[in-house]
Amino acid sequence: MIFFVLEDKEFWVLLDNTLLNAKEAQDSRTFGPIKTNDIIGRVIYRFLSPSSHGPVASSDDNAEEDSAILELELDIDELEKRH
Repeated sequence: MIFFVLEDKEFWVLLDNTLLNAKEAQDSRTFGPIKTNDIIGRVIYRFLSPSSHGPVASSDDNAEEDSAILELELDIDELEKRH
């Protein structure tokens, strides 16, 4: 087993698509840790299961923008059907 020690401002990212195996995933298992500066975007909604999901708390500056995106693009009923 290989272990990684993350340096300051590094992240280990994992794909959570259960339809892919580890060799098909394009995540840190393939390319290693990523630096904070290489992360583009932010999480605005987290869906773990039909009973565990919701908007991710953000700064007040982003809350209005995030709400508009969620209202237009997020179909909760469709997400729940898939799980």
